[in-house]
Amino acid sequence: MVRYRKLTRRGKALIYLSCTILLLISAYLSSHLAGPINSFFVGILGKDVSTKFEAPFVEELLKPLGLVILAAVLLQAEKRSRAKNRGRPIRIDWLKSMKVDYAIGYASGFIFGVLESWLIYGTFSGLRSVTPFLHATTTGIVGVGIYYVLTGGNRGIVKLIPLYFLAVLLHSAWNSGSGILRVFFDLPAIIIGIVALSRLLVKHQ
Repeated sequence: MVRYRKLTRRGKALIYLSCTILLLISAYLSSHLAGPINSFFVGILGKDVSTKFEAPFVEELLKPLGLVILAAVLLQAEKRSRAKNRGRPIRIDWLKSMKVDYAIGYASGFIFGVLESWLIYGTFSGLRSVTPFLHATTTGIVGVGIYYVLTGGNRGIVKLIPLYFLAVLLHSAWNSGSGILRVFFDLPAIIIGIVALSRLLVKHQ
């Protein structure tokens, strides 16, 4: 039976710091990548179609970039540790948690939303004040899908795909400009997303 080493406090601190920096960088990059890509499709599809349909597909692919990179880096580190320290390799099980992946996805989406409102629209007034929470909720949903891939491999993709399309649907409904869809479809999802994150944070205090 293989025994795994626990991370030291210093090791945990370095991982948390690395995660924070990575999330900030990835959110910044994804927000900057989304702009040119969306602008490209605006020229082809027109602004209305691009905003309602194309942008949600692109942004829901880009926003979880931080979690995807983080998973790839840490899982590779775990693999190297297993090869180097066959007696007691380091194991990073905390990443293979639905709650953690949801929280990381939520944070990535929120940072993306803040950067989008600040850098692209230059305002946080009106609906722009709520938009970061919409981005956070949808990316949290995709984060849950990534959890299934991390724990189930290829079988997890079957669960990731519908969750991704759910995120796109919520995003598209918000971008549609329909007050009815926003009130009865998006706002309940945003509230559920905030409550879920709040419960997670309270439990880990």
